[in-house]
Amino acid sequence: EQAARVIRDSLRSALGEDLDVSLVRLEQVRFQAFKERQEEPCCGFVFDVRPLRYPAYLTLDFQFAYGCVDRLLGGKGETAGLGRDLTATEVSVLSDVLDGIVEAHSGAWERYMKLTPSLRRTVSVPRFMRDVRRDDTVLVAEYRIKGFCEGHGFRFAMPLPGLEGL
Repeated sequence: EQAARVIRDSLRSALGEDLDVSLVRLEQVRFQAFKERQEEPCCGFVFDVRPLRYPAYLTLDFQFAYGCVDRLLGGKGETAGLGRDLTATEVSVLSDVLDGIVEAHSGAWERYMKLTPSLRRTVSVPRFMRDVRRDDTVLVAEYRIKGFCEGHGFRFAMPLPGLEGL
């Protein structure tokens, strides 16, 4: 919930939109189950989160990703577009949105451990996410947006190996 408030403020600032972000679900699942729930192709990003050994994953609904790109390029936030790999330019345009989401999660863990995230790569086919073993547990936070790209959102998955005990 703390991350949702920080993300809301970050998105409002980046997009210039009065929107709300709500945490819909927070659950522990096997990494394989997380991958199977993602649409294919997906709008995914893999982040190194130092000092953790395993990466974190951020997947955006395509409508939300395209709406953000359109808005950041001066449009009204149109969400038209088919699921496909994002171009390097689109990923660059989305950097403020991505950074805000990932930094909010790092901030939520800050009292336990200082995490330093950095984008490793994009991914569009969930079954190719292989940085974490399929049976390892990830903590998945799912968010929905209101007031912009209504009803769409994103998921952020943190590896539990390394966070256990905190």
